[in-house]
Amino acid sequence: MLRDDMFKLDLTSEYKIHELIFINSGSNYYARLPVDSHAALLSDNNSGKTSTLSALKLFLLPEINFKDCKAKFGFSSGGKYYSNIDSYQYYFPGTESYIICNASNPKHSFCWVLYRTTDFGYERIAVPKTYDDIEHLFWNASSASNEKAGQHQSDIGISDIKKKLIKNYGGVIFNDRKSIGEAIYTRTSAAEDHTRFSLLPMVKKFSDASVDTVRALLGMAFSLGDASTTTLPSAIGSIIDGMGMSVVKKNDDGIFLDIDNALDEWEQLKETDSKLKKVAAYQDRWQLLKTERKRYSELRKSLQSDFATTTLTVHEAIKHYGRQLEEVSSRTRAAEAEYNQFVSEYNAAKRTSEQTQSDLRAADKLIASLEKKLNKADFVRSRLRPLCPANDTTDDAILKAISDELKKCSEDIQSLKDQGQAIASMDRLNKSIKDKDDAIRDRKSALARLDSGHSFLDSLSGHAASVLISINNSFTQLDLSISDQQTGIIEAFAGLFSQDGQRISFCGSSLEGTEFQSYSKDESRIKIQKRIEELESELKGDRKQLSKLNQNAVLSPAERSRKLQEYEEDYSELQGEKTIIKGIDGYRDQYDESIENRKLLQALSEEQKTAYDEARDKRSELQLAYNKLKEREQTLTQPLGAAKGYMDELRRLAGESSQMLDVETVVSEQPASLLPAYQPEQTRSDIDGLRARMRETRSSRDDAIEALHLLLEHGIVDSTPEDRHAITTQKQAFEIHYAALQTVYENLDSSTENYKQRLKDHNNHAAITASMIEKVKGVVESFIDKINQELGGYSISNLDNVELVAELHPQYVNMARTLGLVANKTDSLLTEDFYKQISAFQSEFYIQRSGKVDIARIIQKVSYRFNRNGKKEEIPQSNGTNCMVNAVLLALLLKHMIPEDLSLAMPVIFDEVGSLDERNLREVLKVMEEHGLVLFAANPEPTGVIASVLSVYHDLSIFKATDAEIMGKAEAIYFPGMEERLENLSDDVVGAE
Repeated sequence: MLRDDMFKLDLTSEYKIHELIFINSGSNYYARLPVDSHAALLSDNNSGKTSTLSALKLFLLPEINFKDCKAKFGFSSGGKYYSNIDSYQYYFPGTESYIICNASNPKHSFCWVLYRTTDFGYERIAVPKTYDDIEHLFWNASSASNEKAGQHQSDIGISDIKKKLIKNYGGVIFNDRKSIGEAIYTRTSAAEDHTRFSLLPMVKKFSDASVDTVRALLGMAFSLGDASTTTLPSAIGSIIDGMGMSVVKKNDDGIFLDIDNALDEWEQLKETDSKLKKVAAYQDRWQLLKTERKRYSELRKSLQSDFATTTLTVHEAIKHYGRQLEEVSSRTRAAEAEYNQFVSEYNAAKRTSEQTQSDLRAADKLIASLEKKLNKADFVRSRLRPLCPANDTTDDAILKAISDELKKCSEDIQSLKDQGQAIASMDRLNKSIKDKDDAIRDRKSALARLDSGHSFLDSLSGHAASVLISINNSFTQLDLSISDQQTGIIEAFAGLFSQDGQRISFCGSSLEGTEFQSYSKDESRIKIQKRIEELESELKGDRKQLSKLNQNAVLSPAERSRKLQEYEEDYSELQGEKTIIKGIDGYRDQYDESIENRKLLQALSEEQKTAYDEARDKRSELQLAYNKLKEREQTLTQPLGAAKGYMDELRRLAGESSQMLDVETVVSEQPASLLPAYQPEQTRSDIDGLRARMRETRSSRDDAIEALHLLLEHGIVDSTPEDRHAITTQKQAFEIHYAALQTVYENLDSSTENYKQRLKDHNNHAAITASMIEKVKGVVESFIDKINQELGGYSISNLDNVELVAELHPQYVNMARTLGLVANKTDSLLTEDFYKQISAFQSEFYIQRSGKVDIARIIQKVSYRFNRNGKKEEIPQSNGTNCMVNAVLLALLLKHMIPEDLSLAMPVIFDEVGSLDERNLREVLKVMEEHGLVLFAANPEPTGVIASVLSVYHDLSIFKATDAEIMGKAEAIYFPGMEERLENLSDDVVGAE
């Protein structure tokens, strides 16, 4: 019996979505769209009609982001799916974008509020209030903006809104798929608080399968026109999958086939079969390994015993010789220490004596150098004294003579280097000679006048003459006569000066730095004579220099070069002489001091030489004593060295033994019995014997290792190249793998029996799997038959009835037929071809992540077969007929998903409804009303057909924001009261008009 009233909206157990609210979302600036009553949804093409209602998917699917948007939501237009970012930016272009679902369930009314987060994500808050209670948070209805329609509140940023919804209105944040799915898909109950926000109660609990079912049904609900060709296979497949028809294991959520484990187990069984055969094939090698391991153990034990005896004997000999040697070595070390200690004293005495000798030699060298400088100074004085004034032969006069010599020498050098300079020097000398000749004549004339008593100063008073020579001494050398008037002027001028002690004063003021000198004819005569002598000496030098320049001027280039070298050598020599004369006083003091110092050094040297000779004799005595003890020590080390040589051989033998022998371990243990006496010749023979026996033992060990390697390389037990290398070097590694092989061969019979039982169980399980893959076809056909029976109870258009026809994937059909022919084998492995078929099924029709059969993929196509007047037709029907069939089918499929005692109101979209006639549209509306579904007829503009059927129009493009900054495409304003309604007018009213 059909339950036609199960989807009515007036039951107490009703789950209903009342309206969708958009704030800065999609093409809506602010829109409140009622979705709980039939209506026409009008808007221009591509202006957001379908996408506005499609936002309902964001509430009915427990997703949290727009990643893989095509698979999750299927938002599309004109057959093209929108990308992740396009969808995300369309519905949530900014942080002030919201989509709100105003709904109710048997418990209360509530809202789900969606808003964007980051990385294509969105989050939701469930608020236990109607939207009317919270609208003021988003919309200022009293604003005069947008032609008095209102405007957004100024503080609708997500941070402020979240705080207010949670703190003031009891909002609860949901941000993970599981909690969202359990809240919206679980019917309300007092035991589970989150169910108070349920939107779509399901028969079964929340799971991935239930989400896929809802996703498929939403695809039908929002695409009635083409549901049979697009979403119907997915919807039917999801519902069948959610029916809980387990194939291999018990589960209430889908058809499961444990294909991965079956394939893995078959591979394991194949590997086990191969391994058991291999283990049996190498049993003889195992027996050889056991024999060689035992023989090696016996040889090794004997070798280790004899090695220990020989090693301990040699060790005791080393200890014996070592004790004898220790006494002599102790005395030798003492003698050596005494010798080394005294060597320091000897070296100190030697260094002291040698240093004093060195200082004495340095003193002699310094004295000789100073004597040479003093002699040089005497030579310079004797050479230059004739050039000094007759009454001045001091070192200062000598230095002045040297400076004059240096100046002349420098001029000679420059004249040779520069011909122009030479000519300038000769001109200067000629002028100087003339000037000096004139000066000599003037001074001789002045001297004659002075002797005759008629000199210039004789014509003045004594005071005036004294004043003039105090001002400038050259007044004594003037040769001139003055008039009486000039004499009077000079006398008057001299009267202004007076004697102030040793100084002269002018008008009573003393002149600093000017001494008063009394005029004396004798002193004047001496000064004039002295100046004449100086000028004659300078004149002689100038003439000599001029002669030299004249001679140089006619020299050839070679002679000029040689002469230049001589002058430069003379210049350097003069510089040296100047330095010696300047430092003569210091050289004399240093010479006297050096003489005294040498006398002290001589006495000290003789004393230290005696101490050094004594230390040298004592060192020789100590060295002789040490050498004698050292010879004795070397005599005793020979037998000890031989014993140590044997010990070294034993160590090398142990190093070559692959860890069978170890010297340190042997000598650290107490000998178990008396040791034989140490005899070098016998020890030699024993070591040679040990080496031969070790070769025999190693040969046995190598045979055992070779056998073990062979078994490991053939994979009898698991091993790596590193493991096989370790077997050669580590006993522990050998024993570990030997024990593993021993376990394998000792358990070979039981392992074979276990394998046979596992094979039998596996083959039985494989046969069941093949059978169930084949039976999926029956499951699908059974469900289609059941739906067809239910469809038979409805009258659709002018058809007798409508049937669903499911076409299964041909690859699956062929595969199921092949698997049905597989025999039920129990004692041998199934063929690889069988598993190729299983693998092909897994690749094409198996969801590996969940382990479930992909029913929707097996159902390749779902079409309708129409019965009219007793005849079956498969030709396409009108859009209206298809929509009616899809509407009835959607209701039937929802019945399998929703509990029978509940009622659900959900909008259904019929896009481009303008292509229907009035009769068909009324039939579609009738089907919607019978099953509690809400029809939304979407069309760009109103038509007569729509107006004859639907009385309510929602035109989303009629009013747009005028005073607001638009975010993305969000510009439409729409809310209750803006819809258009058609009402019948009474006859009276018509007549009145």
